[in-house]
Amino acid sequence: LEDMPVLILGDSQPVVNQMNWKWRIKSGRYFEYAMEASRNLKFLRTEMALDIKIEWIQREENTKADLLSNPERIEYKHTSKTLVQ
Repeated sequence: LEDMPVLILGDSQPVVNQMNWKWRIKSGRYFEYAMEASRNLKFLRTEMALDIKIEWIQREENTKADLLSNPERIEYKHTSKTLVQ
């Protein structure tokens, strides 16, 4: 894993910019989660020497992750229970 780059794609521009230290993490509902994620990323990048990149993508390009984060939106065909996007 040490020699493999890690690419994280996210459709929340504020979150991506905060995790890339371009925007300040302010107080609010998700402040503690953002701080924990930031500390974990710093540890992985510095102590574990992992090459982690976080990039923003448009929400329309992130439909698979959107479905996984909202299980109530997943629709199944009645016969085969195949995921329909």
